[in-house]
Amino acid sequence: MTDINPNQMRDRLGNIDQIRDILFGDREREYTERLDRIEVEVDELSRVIEARLSNLENQISTDLQNAIDALEKKIQFVSSTLNTDSSEIRQGLQTVERDLAGNIVIVEKTLSANIGELSDSLTSTRSQLKSGLQELKSQLLDELTKSFNSLGEEKVSRADLAEMLFDLCMQVRGQAERPAEAEATFLLPEHQVGS
Repeated sequence: MTDINPNQMRDRLGNIDQIRDILFGDREREYTERLDRIEVEVDELSRVIEARLSNLENQISTDLQNAIDALEKKIQFVSSTLNTDSSEIRQGLQTVERDLAGNIVIVEKTLSANIGELSDSLTSTRSQLKSGLQELKSQLLDELTKSFNSLGEEKVSRADLAEMLFDLCMQVRGQAERPAEAEATFLLPEHQVGS
């Protein structure tokens, strides 16, 4: 047994293949066919999955690129709008600033002119009042002088003197006629007790 030549070995192995074929032949072929079909199906399924994954990857890549492009356009639009609005606001502020500066200058000039006119008017009114007071003072002194001179020439009763002074006061105040009550109230008594 130790010396088996190759031909004998082949014969024996051939016999083993036959025995195995007899014992497991149908089942082995069935299993082999099933495995072959499963391999074909797995290969087909793998190709379908790869194709779908490739399509899905292409679709996602296209959608992502479109979304990026749309976002970039929106960013550019917003940036452009922001720059335009910012420049318009800046120009509007500069216009308002110029208008305000012009209005301030006009108001200052008007105020200065009004202050000058008011100052001139006050000076004129003051001088008119001074001259009016001066004239009234001189008229009053003239009246007093006349009354004093006439007192020296003829004697006037105290009642007449009081009436004349009262009339003078009323003229100074701007009332030409005396009220009836004032006539009775402001008369001086002819004789004071104890004089």
